[in-house]
Amino acid sequence: CYLALSALGIISAKLSPGNALRLEKNIVSWFPNFPNLNIFQKLGLGFLETGDNMLSTSFAFVMVFLLVLFVYALHKKNVTAIALSGFVILNIFSQKMGWNTIFGTLTGISKVARESGTFSFNITYMSAVAFYGLLLLMILYALWLVVSDCKEKIWLTYLFVIGFIGRMVISLSPTLYASSTRTFLPLMISLFIITCRLLYHLYTEYQKRQEDVL
Repeated sequence: CYLALSALGIISAKLSPGNALRLEKNIVSWFPNFPNLNIFQKLGLGFLETGDNMLSTSFAFVMVFLLVLFVYALHKKNVTAIALSGFVILNIFSQKMGWNTIFGTLTGISKVARESGTFSFNITYMSAVAFYGLLLLMILYALWLVVSDCKEKIWLTYLFVIGFIGRMVISLSPTLYASSTRTFLPLMISLFIITCRLLYHLYTEYQKRQEDVL
């Protein structure tokens, strides 16, 4: 249902009157080099921009999700999940403190890509994409480890992936660098639902543990 609604919104926008004219104006205003990029370069730029805003710059909703995930991993006493989520959080905080970290380098690479308006398949860009991809997999794996119910694991993983894909769709638009925070709405909704589910599980399990003690 979530995926169908997202697809319906994209299709309706594409077929709406005046869409071609808006596309032409957006290209001239925001991304003159957009027509010269192939789909893989557009997706590469979109992945860098999404990873940079989500992890390097890190919105508040991302930090809340990661902190709740870390606390829940502590509650479950899952060492692997604690290490994975803790590593990501530590790097984000280090970046915000202005320390010299890998995120600083990744932000620099994303800035170069943004200013040049292109994505080159070289070791620098591909390494940045690979590292962001690794961090996302670490978060997903930590989430998978702490959730006990199999259906819940699949559901929450699906939500995370669909939310990320929903944001990545903007890669196919010349407004990639102009649309700002609102393009993260699909990811915000996904992480909000996941965070609420984790808090619910944390609360119910804590209550059950207290009852067992009594």
